[in-house]
Amino acid sequence: MVLSAARRSVLCLVLALLTSCSPRPGVVGAGRVPPPSGARLVERVMGQMTTIRKATPALAPVRREPALDERAATGLRIVEAGIPDEVDIIKHLEQVAALPEGLEYGVIFEDDTPGLAERTRRAGERRGGSPISDALLAGEPGFDAVGWAASGPWAVLVLQHRPFGPADGPPLQAALEGALQQERPTLRPDPALAAHAAGALADGLLDHEDEVGFARAGGVPVRIAHVWRGAHRATATLNWALSHDGPGTLHEPWLTRVGVAARVTERGNVLYVVLATGEADRPALDAQLRAAEAKAPALVNDARAAAALPAVRLDPALAEAARRSIVEAIRLGCFPADPGCPAADPRGADRWYDRRVVWFSAEHAFTWDLRPSDSDDRDLKRFGAAAVLGPDGAVWSMLVLAV
Repeated sequence: MVLSAARRSVLCLVLALLTSCSPRPGVVGAGRVPPPSGARLVERVMGQMTTIRKATPALAPVRREPALDERAATGLRIVEAGIPDEVDIIKHLEQVAALPEGLEYGVIFEDDTPGLAERTRRAGERRGGSPISDALLAGEPGFDAVGWAASGPWAVLVLQHRPFGPADGPPLQAALEGALQQERPTLRPDPALAAHAAGALADGLLDHEDEVGFARAGGVPVRIAHVWRGAHRATATLNWALSHDGPGTLHEPWLTRVGVAARVTERGNVLYVVLATGEADRPALDAQLRAAEAKAPALVNDARAAAALPAVRLDPALAEAARRSIVEAIRLGCFPADPGCPAADPRGADRWYDRRVVWFSAEHAFTWDLRPSDSDDRDLKRFGAAAVLGPDGAVWSMLVLAV
């Protein structure tokens, strides 16, 4: 987690903790408020966060723990010692002083601290990490303790997250919905999309049938889904989708409707789906798929390497066979080998994989979970892959392999 004074106006919106944002500290009464610093920024943010949690019956107040202060002080010393160029600060902290399960680092840098050396300012600007959604953190039922240490423009936090239980499902869903309302006000809540998302979580699985149901949501759907086990910040994936631009995020300008569902199982596994949709510029998405197709050799062979399988080479004829097979599958509404589907097998294929999914990113269409099923997998030497954005808004993709 990384926060910055540059996001101050955003903090006022996403936290929904103050009715209006206060100006920069100045003269108050007969005295002067201390100048901006990492300590003042973290105290203000955490104080406001505690206020909103106390006002929400379903959420316990966040405790300040001395033991976590000590861990934060260790992290602060590491930051002040200097972060190597082009290195993410959070990753660097984890490498030098890893935290146990259930704890995570946060780093705050106050841009407006007086007298900043240029080297320090540059370090703050390149600190890396993805800004956390404060609305999510404030509303997350598993966030229960914090410690921090500050010096100059820097503040390092250590956040503690307890394991989740089934009772945490409703407040978690409320946190997700609240964050979306605050950070993406143009996305209208849609009961039909929420029902789609809830139906997907009913059996505790997210599978192909759920993807097919999502694809019928209208427009071009984008799914943000994740499953956490143990004491993790369950909102991490949605936070990424809220804070990053590009395909597969909730920054997509064409998105107009959204539905949310969350569930916590008896074992403490956290499942949630955020399903948003809208009318996209289809030619632009098709162009993104074509650009991702050029990366297919690396993506496919990365998956084969992970499965301890030898690399395969791109065969343009197999790529064309995959594309022709997808076009036929879209026309028929089913893939070859689907029960009752009259589609012919892709030409020249000894093995193939097919998939119909909602939009996540262009590269996601060419990312396969390859697991060797028999010895023939090691004899495969050639491949072709293709992906097409179908009229139903789903991405239809196919991987064809041959000896």
